[in-house]
Amino acid sequence: MKIILIWAAMLLFAAGSVLAGGNGAQQEKPYLSFKEIPEFRIQRGEVLYKRYCLFCHGEYGAGDGMNAYTLPTKPGNFLDDDFRQETTQAVQEIIAEGGEGSGRDKAMPAFGNTLPSKNINDLATYIQSIKPPDTAADTDDGDDLL
Repeated sequence: MKIILIWAAMLLFAAGSVLAGGNGAQQEKPYLSFKEIPEFRIQRGEVLYKRYCLFCHGEYGAGDGMNAYTLPTKPGNFLDDDFRQETTQAVQEIIAEGGEGSGRDKAMPAFGNTLPSKNINDLATYIQSIKPPDTAADTDDGDDLL
């Protein structure tokens, strides 16, 4: 009797495993992991931007970083309407291949051998998320001093 119960339990376990997809094949995740959430990619891209891009392209991507004035041509302006029309794939290509490899200014270095593609994707996502600073909030008319 015990043997029959053991066999029945094993059979039920095996049937449940097959129905649940436990056949050893990897199932697709119906959800994003924390690191795949766009906000996380932007944060990671911002860290990369500050490390690799800020000095030439500036805090808001206007091409006015500290090193911009030492270059023969001004770095790309990410706030420019023409740049805003670029696809994410095109931005990734510019980062990976550099200016010369993507038909732009050769002063822009290629990061394809420096950064893995995941980081290039995160960097492109961040660059496309950059918004111009709110100049109305930055103005000070001095009324609060009176």
